Amino acid sequence: MRERCRGACLLALGVLLSGCAGTQLREAVGDVRGEAAQARKNGALRCAPRELALADSNTVFAERELAEGDYFRAREHLQVAEDSAQAALKLSAPDVCGRAPGDFDHDGIADGVDKCPNEAEDKDGFEDEDGCPDPDNDKDGLLDGKDKCPNEPGPAESGGCPKKYEHIVVTNEKIELKQKIFFETNKSTIKSQSFGLLAEIANVLQTRPTMRIRIEGHTDTQGPRSRNMTLSQARADAVRFHLEGLGVSRARMESVGFGPDQPIETNRTTAGREKNRRVEFVIVQQ
Repeated sequence: MRERCRGACLLALGVLLSGCAGTQLREAVGDVRGEAAQARKNGALRCAPRELALADSNTVFAERELAEGDYFRAREHLQVAEDSAQAALKLSAPDVCGRAPGDFDHDGIADGVDKCPNEAEDKDGFEDEDGCPDPDNDKDGLLDGKDKCPNEPGPAESGGCPKKYEHIVVTNEKIELKQKIFFETNKSTIKSQSFGLLAEIANVLQTRPTMRIRIEGHTDTQGPRSRNMTLSQARADAVRFHLEGLGVSRARMESVGFGPDQPIETNRTTAGREKNRRVEFVIVQQ
C-alpha cells in the first residue's frame, strides 16, 4: 500500500514539474518572439535575413513540440531560436546595419519616398517599393501568414484561394467568359442558359467586395449603326440589372454599349460576326 502511494505521489510530482517546465518554455517562446520582432524592426530583413528566418522557424518548431508535450525537443529548438534572434539583433544594430538616410522605420526606404514612414515594409515581393506593410496582399480578409494564396483573393473556407469556376476565368484585367452570354435575337432579353454563368460572376463580386467592373456590350456591323449602338447598350444594361437582382450593388458596375466599334474578328464572315456579338467584363478596380 505504501509503495503504491509513493508511486502515485511521484507521478503527480512529475506531472506538476512538466507543467512548470511547459509554462517556462512558453514564456521563453514569447521572449524570443519579442527579440525577433525588435530585430525585424531594426532592419534584420535587410541585414540579417538568415538569422531572422532561423529565429522565426525554430520558434514555430518549439511551439509545435510544446503542443506535443516533447519539452526536450522544444528546448532544443528554442535554444536555436534564441541564439538566432540574438545574432539578428546584433547584426541589425544601427551602427552595424545602418539604414537609408532619413529612414525612421528602418525598412531601407528613405522617408522622402516612403508612403508609410512610421511602419516598416514587409518585404514579401508584393508592392515592396511603397514602404507600407501589406499584411493582407490580396485584401480578402485572410492575413498572408494563413493565406494559401496570398496574392489571389479567396474565401477563408478554401484557405484564401480563389474558387474554381466552370464558366469564367478571373484575371487581373477581366472576368473572361468560357462561353458567351446568349440573348434573344435582336433583343436584350437574356436566355436562361446564361444564368449559371452570370451567377458565377455575381459570386466573384460578392467575394471581392472592393472589385468594380465595366460591362461592355458589342455588336457586329449588320444593320444600322444607331440600332447596334442602342442594342449593345440595352444588352449591357440587362446584364447589370440581372447582377443587381443577384445581390451585386449597382454602384460597383457600369454598363456601356460600344456597338460595332470594337470588333475582335472580321465582320466579313458569319463566324467573325458571331464573335463580335459579345458582352465583356472589364475590371476597373480590384
